[in-house]
Amino acid sequence: MADYFTHVAGFVDLVEELKAQVRGAGGRFVSGGGAAVATTPQERTPGDLLKHGIRNGDVISGNLWNEGMVTFGSTHNDTFAIEYGGSKFFAKRVKDDEAFGMKAKDILLNEQLGPAIGNVFAPNLVVPTGTMTVKGSHYVVQNWQENAHQAIGMVGDHAISELDNRAATKMMALEYLGAGNSDRHGGNLMIKDGVLKEIDFGFSQHEDPAFNLGYSHLHERLSYQQLAVHTKTLDTILSFRKEIIAAADKFPSKGAPQATRQRLDYLQKLLAHAQQNPGTTWTGFERLMEEL
Repeated sequence: MADYFTHVAGFVDLVEELKAQVRGAGGRFVSGGGAAVATTPQERTPGDLLKHGIRNGDVISGNLWNEGMVTFGSTHNDTFAIEYGGSKFFAKRVKDDEAFGMKAKDILLNEQLGPAIGNVFAPNLVVPTGTMTVKGSHYVVQNWQENAHQAIGMVGDHAISELDNRAATKMMALEYLGAGNSDRHGGNLMIKDGVLKEIDFGFSQHEDPAFNLGYSHLHERLSYQQLAVHTKTLDTILSFRKEIIAAADKFPSKGAPQATRQRLDYLQKLLAHAQQNPGTTWTGFERLMEEL
């Protein structure tokens, strides 16, 4: 009987505690009206992926690897194909990289940050990216992109030459906001069904918010075409400032939250300059940055 009353008393205490709580963002309880209680993201099962595919930021169950058919892809990038239930997924192992001086944690966050920013104003230009951990090894995982290939060589240069200044403005803004000035070679552009997409954001750097796209294959090719910044498109992108900052805060790789805010400020100055000086190119923005 004593155990019964102890159980009831504990239950009453629990009820009183819940009554003292309020609901926060997304309907979650917030104890004492304070910050939301941290929760571990629920892993998405392989069966769920078959129904809905991978969404950006998904935490994916290691059962996809354990139960699927894994095929080794590249020794250079540690890539794999995983077939499960008639669907196919791309996986890439992520680890600390001494050459770039980057930790696996930041690489994983970068891989999700780029698509998160792209999803705000140009979802067709990015590939949703999730993460998965299997026996201590970390992976980024994406839906398999059938018949896609890297934008390298003459094929890639031709695809870039087909961009109008609206599309080029979206891609350049995405590279600047999501990647900074590093690791944007032609292999990090994908052509899928005739559309150029930005991929592989892992080695993005956010230490320096300046516009200096010497590592951007896209910028290099566009500089030959002298495409002007499309001011209406850039103005639309900047109207999503809060959403872009929220993406950087959700995937806070080293320096990204601060750099993203500064880069948005610089893009705002570019917009003002381009509105006053029609025909301003992205190369012109690079020169403008030297004056800011």
